[in-house]
Amino acid sequence: MSRHSAGAALISALLIAAVIASLAVVLATRQQFAIANVAQLRGSLNAETLVMELEIQAMAVLQADTQNGPLDSALDAWAQADLLAEGRGLSAHGQLVDLQGRFNLTTLTFDPAALAALVAVSADSDSNQDAGAESGLTAAALRAVAAAAGVGLGGASSVGPGNRPRALTAQQVAVVRFVLLLQALEIDPVIVPAVLDWLDPDGDIRYPNGAEDAYYATLPVAYRAANQRLVDPSELLLVRGVTPEIYARLRPFVTALDQATSINVNTAPSEILMSLTPGIDRTKAASLLDARAFQPFASAGNLAANPLLGGMPFAASGLATASSTFELRVRVLGEGPPKLYRSIIRRNGNSAIFLLGRQQIYVDD
Repeated sequence: MSRHSAGAALISALLIAAVIASLAVVLATRQQFAIANVAQLRGSLNAETLVMELEIQAMAVLQADTQNGPLDSALDAWAQADLLAEGRGLSAHGQLVDLQGRFNLTTLTFDPAALAALVAVSADSDSNQDAGAESGLTAAALRAVAAAAGVGLGGASSVGPGNRPRALTAQQVAVVRFVLLLQALEIDPVIVPAVLDWLDPDGDIRYPNGAEDAYYATLPVAYRAANQRLVDPSELLLVRGVTPEIYARLRPFVTALDQATSINVNTAPSEILMSLTPGIDRTKAASLLDARAFQPFASAGNLAANPLLGGMPFAASGLATASSTFELRVRVLGEGPPKLYRSIIRRNGNSAIFLLGRQQIYVDD
């Protein structure tokens, strides 16, 4: 073999060896990724197994609570339960949160069928005095709050039975409460018209500062208005005027459920209490929290009769003292960073309790 041929053979052998080595590295890397993916999947499955154990515990706690009377408050066992599950090197800690202590953005939607239940709840749970309290001066005061935010609720209430002014609709009252919640959080209510346009079923701009497809189509990344209820509160970030800073302030106090729900005045934080009617400042809200810590409110009328609210316009629509929809918050600890989960549980009186959904989240509010 000539020297030239020997050199060519050596170069070929080296190239083949290099190719084989490269393939070996690629295969080893892929194997490592596969092993890591399997380990991650196994870890996620183990974590979700613990979450399911806590869901069962939470349902049992909520079922047992039905034997303690119709009220739901922060004094109940479900609100103070520290749920725990362990296994396969992981530990999961869970707590129940009343989602009806938050403002449900679904109550803002223009869906009479979905909101009818709120009117029925108010009519059945409280006296005629509460229903009458929503009319007259109260309706005028609530309209004034909405108008100041650029939202008109229509003309004077039509006359109802007994020649008394008819109460505002549940959706109209919800709009006012949303405005008051934003004010309590020091957020400019200028975003309210755009939120309502995002939710309404048509493409017409209803109010000044509203927004529909014509606005969103001009953005650098164009999209269309949903024109339906929110699926998740984070959808607010798509609405005109809602910045990440605004959303971060609002997020802990809102939810977006599959149906309209009443606000439980026995579990609502001070900011939500400040949204119930004009005139409840932070000091009054703190005093109301102290009062219900001593004795939970028996009804919305019981809250309205509190001396701190004397002379204030008060609407009982969409308020309750019991809850049906709860969130189980779970933190799973083990190797690596904590895993966070949310599970939505619904309880229909004493008849049924079931899981609405579960999701892994990455930021805990």
